[in-house]
Amino acid sequence: MRTEEGKTISSRNATKHGCCSEATLIMKGEDIADYKALELVWFKAYKPKDEAEWHLVQEMVNADWFSQRAVRVLAEVEAQLFETSPLDWTDERHAKLARFQRYQTARANAVIKARKAVEDYRKNRVNEVMKAEKHQIFKEKNEEEMSVEDCVREMEETADLRRRMKEVKYIEPL
Repeated sequence: MRTEEGKTISSRNATKHGCCSEATLIMKGEDIADYKALELVWFKAYKPKDEAEWHLVQEMVNADWFSQRAVRVLAEVEAQLFETSPLDWTDERHAKLARFQRYQTARANAVIKARKAVEDYRKNRVNEVMKAEKHQIFKEKNEEEMSVEDCVREMEETADLRRRMKEVKYIEPL
């Protein structure tokens, strides 16, 4: 295939288990209602405040969905492989189990990464709001024009000076 459309179509030709695919959201045997239920859980838990956060939560939903698929597929592979004793396995069977364990681990790590991205975004958004509020309070108090960065730096220096003064004040004499 040479066109983008053709490449997209052919990329799904060999989808057997879906552990490596992000193009196929709902595979044969999966239910869209289960996906929607998972989506509802995550959106209820995070209640995105803006479009960027909504996008990050959606990525987390997809990562969790793919992770759950990898867990199911790994369980199926294990059930199939453990019909015989591991002592009788060929190298190919050992490799197959290891491969599906890697798929499952990679998908679990993707959920952790997506969750961290949402939480980092929220933390950064809160920090920006706090900086702006501190700047406004400091500006009103000092009645001078300062940038947000200068204001935050001066407030941190003031806080550090106060902390050092308290430490000096509470030092016990020898």
